[in-house]
Parts: sequence; C-alpha cells; structure tokens
Amino acid sequence: MNIYLIRHGDTELGTDGLYPKIANLSALGCSQARALVPLLISIAPDTIATSGVERADQTAEPYLAHSKTQPVRIPEFDEIGIGNLRSKNLSEIKKKLFANPFVPDFSDYDGESSSDFDSDFLSNHSSNFSSVLLLDESSLSNSDSSTLVPLGSSL
Repeated sequence: MNIYLIRHGDTELGTDGLYPKIANLSALGCSQARALVPLLISIAPDTIATSGVERADQTAEPYLAHSKTQPVRIPEFDEIGIGNLRSKNLSEIKKKLFANPFVPDFSDYDGESSSDFDSDFLSNHSSNFSSVLLLDESSLSNSDSSTLVPLGSSL
C-alpha cells in the first residue's frame, strides 16, 4: 500500500498574520486543490483521509467531486504544534518561518518541527501500513493502491 500525504492548499490568514480559528483556503489554495485533481485521478486512491480541519477538507473537495470515495476523518492529523507562537514578535517569526523554502519549525516557540510531527505520525500509525511515503504534490506517481491524506499544513 502507498500512502500519499498531501498538505492543504494556501490558507487565508487573520489580521494578525496567523491562521484564524477557522481557516479556509485562499483563492490560490482553491486553485492548488483543483490542480491536484488530474494527478489524483491518475493515482485513483482507495481512501481519502483528512483531519476534518476546514482547509484540509477544502483541499480534498475538488477530487472528491470526481470520485465516489467518501472521506475518512482522522483527528490526529489535525495540526503541527505551534507552541506559544501568538505571544511572540510576529515579524521575527515570519522572517524565520517564511524564508524560502518555507519550513514549518515551531520548536523555538515550545512547539514542534515538521520532522517531529512526521515522526509522531509514523510512530503512532506506521504499524497500520505496509509502507509509508511522505511526498509533496510534485512527487505523486501511479500506484495500484493508495491513500490520499490532506493534512493541516500548506502545499
């Protein structure tokens, strides 16, 4: 079995520059989600799993409209831990986090890094799968059996 972890599309930010409690995809994020459809059709995943977070569900919606698959909600896919981010200097945080390429590492703020999040996911869920592939949308390829997992993070 192949598992494709796909991070959600670009997301609208709140006035403070952070995600609001309910964060939806931006216009760019909606375009990114639509752009995934041909790739996902070529893979034909057996299962679509999301965290249930709005932006993850919105990333899966264009593909789900073309398939007969019903999504499975897995709340453990929710969010990377951002720690005490909201009490810090936002301009300094943005300089660090939004350097090119973007690396979601919140360990300086008592949160977790993307590798911490990935390791936690793998240690808690890898026994359920024969193989796990951590890929981005540019790495998707054909497979006989696959799972699409829009996570709560950006494409």
